[in-house]
Amino acid sequence: MNQNVNLTIFRDSTPIGRYTFGSESSGSREIIASPIVILDVPSSGSHTYKVQAASDNGSTAVAVTYYKLAILQL
Repeated sequence: MNQNVNLTIFRDSTPIGRYTFGSESSGSREIIASPIVILDVPSSGSHTYKVQAASDNGSTAVAVTYYKLAILQL
């Protein structure tokens, strides 16, 4: 059974990127995600970024471990 994990990156409440990673194995899965790079040019001021992870079937639990979110303001 294929299982996809969808990662959505938000700036404040606005989604600015969505990425899907998949697995072809059954049972317990480990999906190794590649680095994600987003070039975001927000208006000046303070912003909050977050990562949201969900399975594509909506009923499988998803755990994100050892993931870093780094933001560089230019």
